Amino acid sequence: MPSPRGLQSATGADGEILVAIDLGTTFSGVAWTHTARPGTHTVIDQWPDEHDSLDGITSAKVPTEICYDEDGIRWGFQIPASRSRY
Repeated sequence: MPSPRGLQSATGADGEILVAIDLGTTFSGVAWTHTARPGTHTVIDQWPDEHDSLDGITSAKVPTEICYDEDGIRWGFQIPASRSRY
């Protein structure tokens, strides 16, 4: 049976993990919680940068952007400032 309001869940012996994805037109975000710990939630705030490192990019939201170039596909903070983006 689908979860209410379109929430996706994974059921296990110890409860469920609920994931919320905010796909925005400018920025997007992700958060999750475990039903065994009511009231506790985790916002994803570490995102890869243009060097595929998580060291410098800490943000509750990531730019909703994508770039197609000779190096492949890049998204969010991975896109160098000099590149075109969609």
